[in-house]
Amino acid sequence: MKSLLLWDIDGTLVNADGAGRRAMLLAMGDCFGAEVSYDGFEIAGCTDRQLLEWLLTRHNLVKSEKNFQKCSARYIELLKIEMGRGNIHTYDGVESILQTADRNPDTFQGLLTGNLSEAARVKLDCFDLNQYFAFGAYGEDSADRNALGPIALERARRTHNHDFEKQPERVFVIGDTIRDISCGQAIGASTIAVATGFHSRKKLAVCKPTILLDDFTQASEVFALLNGA
Repeated sequence: MKSLLLWDIDGTLVNADGAGRRAMLLAMGDCFGAEVSYDGFEIAGCTDRQLLEWLLTRHNLVKSEKNFQKCSARYIELLKIEMGRGNIHTYDGVESILQTADRNPDTFQGLLTGNLSEAARVKLDCFDLNQYFAFGAYGEDSADRNALGPIALERARRTHNHDFEKQPERVFVIGDTIRDISCGQAIGASTIAVATGFHSRKKLAVCKPTILLDDFTQASEVFALLNGA
């Protein structure tokens, strides 16, 4: 039976040590001369489009596609620099679980992330993880993270010639925030929450994910779910 794993990136696969947050603030300053901050905005699990549009609106800048593209391009340039400045790393068990899933011919992996597609590639390239993901749904696709689930399913269908929507319980959305869980639940998917990132185990538990892990050294629980779902 075929299974689909849809992975978040920050706080789930990798710790970028704030590189994305720093790069985005710097990009806003470079593009618009604006001194910006995230005060009053819950960043965890939001999409890059959502965050950039909020920053533009908050600082009385035009929320246009032109300004979004301008700032996004500068953000990617700065992200490549910032990723080299922090204590970046993958979380325990990540590479092992990706490799094990990749070896199973009936398990397919993609990204479901708030990152812009280019930002996702930059972050994952640092650890040679892009090899595991043939497709994804990304932060430029929608400001609303819950809208990314159907996009990911459609791209999975086109990539692997299999309609995963017919068995949503065989789709597993994996992430570290309550927005990841909500995104998975919105498409009827199973949800795997991991307490390695932005939200505590207690906060994640309130949202009732299918399973809740401390980290991916508990990979056996993931594969037990895949085999028994």
